[in-house]
Amino acid sequence: RGVEPNVVVLVSALQACEAIRNLENGKRIHELVIRKGLDSDILVSTALIDMYMNCGCPDEAIEVFESILEKDCICFSSLLHGCVQNGRTSKSIGVFCDMLANGFQPDVFDVVNILTSCSELGVLQQTSCIHGIVIRNGMRDNSFISASLMESYAKCGSLNDAIEVFRQIKDRDVVIWSSMFAAYGIHGKGEKALEFHAGLVKEGIWIFDVMVKDYQITPNAKHYGIVVDLLGRIGELDKAKEFISRMPQPIEANIWGALLGSCRIYENTEIGEIAAKELQQLDPLSTGHYVLLSNMYAVDEKWINVAEVRNLVKEKKLKKVLGQSVVEIRDEVCTFIANDRSHQDWEKIHELLTILEGKMKEEPAHEPSDSRVTPV
Repeated sequence: RGVEPNVVVLVSALQACEAIRNLENGKRIHELVIRKGLDSDILVSTALIDMYMNCGCPDEAIEVFESILEKDCICFSSLLHGCVQNGRTSKSIGVFCDMLANGFQPDVFDVVNILTSCSELGVLQQTSCIHGIVIRNGMRDNSFISASLMESYAKCGSLNDAIEVFRQIKDRDVVIWSSMFAAYGIHGKGEKALEFHAGLVKEGIWIFDVMVKDYQITPNAKHYGIVVDLLGRIGELDKAKEFISRMPQPIEANIWGALLGSCRIYENTEIGEIAAKELQQLDPLSTGHYVLLSNMYAVDEKWINVAEVRNLVKEKKLKKVLGQSVVEIRDEVCTFIANDRSHQDWEKIHELLTILEGKMKEEPAHEPSDSRVTPV
């Protein structure tokens, strides 16, 4: 009707596209923004970043961000959240570092997001650095940050640091208890040949009891899954199965998955088949439980069953997700897979590995001295 759209109208339209994930109209608005010469406006650019990220197009969002001449803390936060949301964890750490380098202080939302990335990457040093920022900025009393710190430390392999964060919290709410419970679940390694790690498992289950009985906190599927995992880790598969039978319906796939994983470790094909059958109904497109079931059959030398499971995977045209390794080099996080050739210097890397392998073969084997041997 001859009315020219202004910044407020364009931002509102982009937010609408973001909310309903309408990428097609979002791109059209982006084109209109460029034609009107409003792409330099920080509010419009930030709205574009949010829209592209929520529509699953992180590359376009990063391109918009990089075109902003005078960036503010809001656009950094939008990019950081979007990278975490879209699985660009390594990129998110770089964004966070750039944010600090530009003199912007992160808020609670930013810290929780970056700790999520640290958890997924398993980078303990970065988590420790973020913890320092939290203390320096007076954020340690925030329950969401404390919970994220506990989770990140636990997933990065430092249960002691997670426990220390937990002990320093005076008012423990459901978020804190859930995170501590999850941390014990991650590190519950059973009754360590058979005594050392029993304390972790028992304390994890104790936390569950305290959470339910003393604090009247209603457990969710994640809590139940951790209990099943804890019981499974110490070989109490019958108790884990009984615990599942007493759980409220519906029972989610991760709970049966925890039981199946324990059945694989303790070679309990009977309960493993029950768990696998449930998983095939709840999560038919996941290859993980098919692989576990096949491996259990192989241990029992049930080759006909192995062939049946593998044929079923082929019929469903399922593909196994490749595992990734992560290494932190000079504050930069790098990911790679087996026989990875995506790195620009992959030939030099493989050449160096070949040289190192040869050097190790040339070195004579050394017996450890008696002083370094710990009796079992």
